[in-house]
Amino acid sequence: EVQAYFTQLGDASPNMRVQTVGTTTEGRDLITAVISYPSNLDRLDELKANARRIADPRGIASDEEAAALLDDSRLFLFITCNIHSTEIASPEMSMQLAYELATSDAEPWASARREMVIVLIPSVNPDGMDRVVQWYRDIEGTPYETAPLTELYQRYAGHDNNRDFFALSLKETQIVTSLLYQEWFPQIYWDVHQQRSNRERMFVPPFRDPLNPNIDPEIVGNIAAIGGRMLMDLTTEGFSGVATGVTYDMWWTGGNRSVPYRHNIVGLLTEAASVSLATPLYFSKADLTGPGDIGAGYAPSNRFPNPWPGGWWRIGDIVDYEMAAARSLLGTLSREPRRWMRGALNVSQRAIAKGEHDSPHAWL
Repeated sequence: EVQAYFTQLGDASPNMRVQTVGTTTEGRDLITAVISYPSNLDRLDELKANARRIADPRGIASDEEAAALLDDSRLFLFITCNIHSTEIASPEMSMQLAYELATSDAEPWASARREMVIVLIPSVNPDGMDRVVQWYRDIEGTPYETAPLTELYQRYAGHDNNRDFFALSLKETQIVTSLLYQEWFPQIYWDVHQQRSNRERMFVPPFRDPLNPNIDPEIVGNIAAIGGRMLMDLTTEGFSGVATGVTYDMWWTGGNRSVPYRHNIVGLLTEAASVSLATPLYFSKADLTGPGDIGAGYAPSNRFPNPWPGGWWRIGDIVDYEMAAARSLLGTLSREPRRWMRGALNVSQRAIAKGEHDSPHAWL
């Protein structure tokens, strides 16, 4: 159903192209939606070549050549949803996000189309998503409506397919890895997730200490800037319960949003509180716990300035929070696209220089 919606939207809008980029383990299509101005879509091959040069700047001989490259480029944003099959709000969000990007003349959607190329994967795990949706439709309205799935979410990996991005043993992982590091070379990457139900309503970057010192500090600063703007924008729009700088770190090398750091990409993670598959949950304030390692109970802090008061939590709330994060991200990026491309080029150039003079030269 999600694929059919994307296909219909792509057929109707000149701002969007839907592509089948591979076949999953169980034979389903894995699709992407590429969204931008038609003038950008018409020169995708050229823009991809530019992004590859920004990622690997060997051969750029002067500052003038670098400036000309940036002038001729567009900022690439890559978004993945639903790598975990039970986190089923993000495919629904992806349809709304694609619709706004493809059709709306309001901001930030119009500027994002003009200044950027957005590559959106509505589900990295169509096999698991189909299993979960069918299971939920079978048990909805029965006494077992919140029961977990009785089989693996995804063949071989179960729910741990997001631990495969160092081993690359799954077809889906191989496809996404190829898209990121052999075809698109995005400067910014957003991985959309859900987490436990009784903590903060949404986590946004930056990530918690201790910091991995192998990651370029400009990457760390860029992540903090984007996440800080998300916290500000969501709070301004009235979204409570947003936390930052807790729980999630930058060390794990097998995750879909953490491997990009090693490729000099700004990797972003958001984690929204879950419902029970699609069944709403109710929380009193006493049911809720403070986020991550704050240790101050369920109370305001610098990393959790506006706690959610409790109440009903629905799948539509998750979509609303994720759409608000998308508005913030696209606004941040489209206001200064050259600044983010320049940052990516800076990091890549430092990596090349470091590889020529410093150790280690590689990881084995």
